[in-house]
Amino acid sequence: MALAVDRELLKAFEEKLDPSKPEESPIPAKVLGYGEISTIFEIIHESQRDIAYKRMPLFDDMQQVERY
Repeated sequence: MALAVDRELLKAFEEKLDPSKPEESPIPAKVLGYGEISTIFEIIHESQRDIAYKRMPLFDDMQQVERY
């Protein structure tokens, strides 16, 4: 089964997410759990139902990835 990830919705979600109150963001989300360096969300949108997103820190280049 292939997941239908809406990349435009995901981009808009990232740009407007309020990490302190994700359920009140323009594209609301429910926190499913917390990892060591990440948060796992469900985006509250009918097209993204039953998909969990893991929000990871961004790296500017491969050197940062390798250092991490």
